[in-house]
Amino acid sequence: MFCTTCHIKLLAQSPSLIDSLIKILKHLKQDTSSVKNLNALAWELKYYNVDTSIVLSKKALEFSDKLNWEKGRAQSFHNIGLFNYLKGDYKEAQLNYNKALYVCEKLERKNKGADKDLLILKAKTMGYIGLVFSNEGNMLRALEFYLEALKIDEKLQNNSGIARHVGNIGIVYYELKKYDKSLEYYFKALKLAEQTGYIQLQANTLGNIGIVYSDMGDKTNALDYFHRALDLADNNGFKELQANTLENIAGIYL
Repeated sequence: MFCTTCHIKLLAQSPSLIDSLIKILKHLKQDTSSVKNLNALAWELKYYNVDTSIVLSKKALEFSDKLNWEKGRAQSFHNIGLFNYLKGDYKEAQLNYNKALYVCEKLERKNKGADKDLLILKAKTMGYIGLVFSNEGNMLRALEFYLEALKIDEKLQNNSGIARHVGNIGIVYYELKKYDKSLEYYFKALKLAEQTGYIQLQANTLGNIGIVYSDMGDKTNALDYFHRALDLADNNGFKELQANTLENIAGIYL
């Protein structure tokens, strides 16, 4: 069996840390700077302590509501969606992503367009909604959202966003067993990841290309791409990817 996904291990939340954090948050000045800082800190902590990240972004949402700052609300909803996604709570993730998307589209209509940052957030949110559908096995709905998100980032020439979307589209076509289309999008993702220096996406995409070649019966190319993925994983400490890629290589030799 070949591994295609990694699961993030989340650190346990200390009740005393939560209590201390809540006390600090009570004394924060309620302005847009605090909203930005809360969401930025939540984003940085997401792989270390996702529950703390949720607390921070919920506080950012509370401030945004009191300030009637729609852009802050959109970012806060997006963050809360992501953090619940990382916990595996797809229902809550989808709920918050939909709220973020609704606010983004409302601002677009109100301003007869949107600034670049808001459009990037909209595309990112649509991409994550696609991920939720993908994890629930609804590949066609996932593809719809990935393609719409891709259109936005292509107009913005946002290469990091484009790389994420085409990589995810590659995964959908792989799951649909359309291997040629899968490789087409994976190679696009790989090129963009290399151009933007997105090392983790490079490593993941190399591994995914190896999996496609393996399923196509091309063991030589599969081994080549698995070893390239493993080199990047070894050099950058991507432990989960190291383990998955070693298992894939072992599967080929077996």
